[in-house]
Amino acid sequence: MDYPYHSRKTTLLSLANELLLLLRDNLEPDDLLAHACYYLLHPRTRACYAAYDNDPRFWTSLLFESGLAASCCEADPSGVVWRRMAIECAEHAWECKHSACGIQRLEENRARLQRARELRDPELWDGCSPLDTTDADKVAIRIQQNPLFEWIDFNSAFPPVHLPDRMRSILIGACAFLRETLDDNSGWLPTDLIGLHPVACRSFATFPPINILAIREDLLNRGKDLIVTNIHGATVLDALTALSTILEVEMDADDIDALVDFEIWPEYEYNDWESDSEPGPFPWGWPLKHAAWTARRVGNLFQLAQWTGFNFDIVTDEVIAFVDFKSKPLPESAWSHTVEYTYPKTEFAAANALDGFQDL
Repeated sequence: MDYPYHSRKTTLLSLANELLLLLRDNLEPDDLLAHACYYLLHPRTRACYAAYDNDPRFWTSLLFESGLAASCCEADPSGVVWRRMAIECAEHAWECKHSACGIQRLEENRARLQRARELRDPELWDGCSPLDTTDADKVAIRIQQNPLFEWIDFNSAFPPVHLPDRMRSILIGACAFLRETLDDNSGWLPTDLIGLHPVACRSFATFPPINILAIREDLLNRGKDLIVTNIHGATVLDALTALSTILEVEMDADDIDALVDFEIWPEYEYNDWESDSEPGPFPWGWPLKHAAWTARRVGNLFQLAQWTGFNFDIVTDEVIAFVDFKSKPLPESAWSHTVEYTYPKTEFAAANALDGFQDL
């Protein structure tokens, strides 16, 4: 007996529940995007993941394999919350076209995690959980920062003292995600709010991921460490949150004087404005005294110099992240206005402008 064609047609959603579960189990166990796609496909496929609502290990593992974790402020033992994070990250990855976020970030995170596993000593790190940096035997493992830190800038309510209003950018009170083109009209690199990029925010700050990130910068925090603790692995957002707590710190003459001893600040104290030397962290290789006058707060320092992330070193059996800077390109329109204030026309004006820094 012949049957109409439509009665013989079988669709995915007409399969028995057991077959839908079998399809789920045949997806790559570390493929976040594949599982998120299957989860969102239909209420019946979504039901295949109900068993994990009370067990966060499935979703935390998917996130980990993509170089992601919950930040300190959003960690929760509930499996439902972890599932929500995983789905949110997958949906954002499909939509985001930023060069340092989206699917590109997931792929690079996975590649760097795999590279860290290939270089590991199995006795020191299992490769499936954050590295415990409190164990002195484990600090010998090479730790590298996530390269997306070079795309992030503090662009908050701490404008340089003498730059005009139009160059103070948007007061976002947090962090900005840099775009690739320099816009002279706005005065800064065009930016997005980094909080709109959950993939970037939840990416591990380091590879291999570590459970304790100690950030040290003698200039910025009087030699004290900013400690980030996240049992799931310190994230980019964790590091940014820690650094944001010191943006309002006023820098005095002693702070600026400490720069002289830093290798990243070579002989700029007495350089002329027109120096042909390699630029330092401040624009155009400013002498320290003039940079000090313009960057009066830590927030100003992050704006005038380009923060590039961290360099890692071992200090008394601890992994320490040292803040790193390089010269930041500023638009040509900043030149004359900044020169007018950092190079006052009279000696009397110069003495007043640089009060407190003249002995540097």
